Amino acid sequence: MNRNTLKLLLAFLALAVVYVWQFTDWFTKQHIQITVMSRPGVGTAEPGGATPIVFRLDGEYVLDKVRVVSLTSVATNRSPLEVWGLDRKGKVAPAGAVRGFAYGAHLDGMAVHGSDGEPLIPGYPYRLEVAAGKVVGSVDFVPRAIGE
Repeated sequence: MNRNTLKLLLAFLALAVVYVWQFTDWFTKQHIQITVMSRPGVGTAEPGGATPIVFRLDGEYVLDKVRVVSLTSVATNRSPLEVWGLDRKGKVAPAGAVRGFAYGAHLDGMAVHGSDGEPLIPGYPYRLEVAAGKVVGSVDFVPRAIGE
């Protein structure tokens, strides 16, 4: 291999690396996209309470962790107040793939940790955080009062 061929090969490899780095998602962390929906007709809600909340994921995921925290506690405290949490730990059977779930629901293969789903307060901001292996996602939401 002569000198010009080697230079051409190195230039081609450099351009290929730049292309892969700039124009593909091979090196970016994947995120779960979550849609939050208020469902007034789903479940039983207390008068004056928040409408039931349903979360929809952008695909089917085998979730390892589900957590809802109060954003008002995040602003005032380093350790946020967890209002609902599920975790796949211990001797719990593996969870099946889910595409969505309701707030406070018990998902197959997941155990409750922390709180069992405290009632949401209408007008207060919350954050849902989910993890499925290395793929994570989060969304902020504010529940509405029943009748709004």
